[in-house]
Amino acid sequence: MAHSAIGSDLRNLMGVAIKLRQLAANTPPNSDRKLYLQAATALEERAKWMAASLPSDAHDKDTDPHRPVDIIV
Repeated sequence: MAHSAIGSDLRNLMGVAIKLRQLAANTPPNSDRKLYLQAATALEERAKWMAASLPSDAHDKDTDPHRPVDIIV
């Protein structure tokens, strides 16, 4: 359960970083562009740190990886 919360936090951080980079791209050069880019970089570094701190075995041990899956297309 905690892994899904961390995954959600990572997605949220990266989503905000993407929006900040888009905002910087649409901002005039003499405005707050540098501030937006610095904030995006800081959020990306935080997300990278959080991803590195995840345990290596993050999948649920109760699932069978070899169980057949029914997919109707």
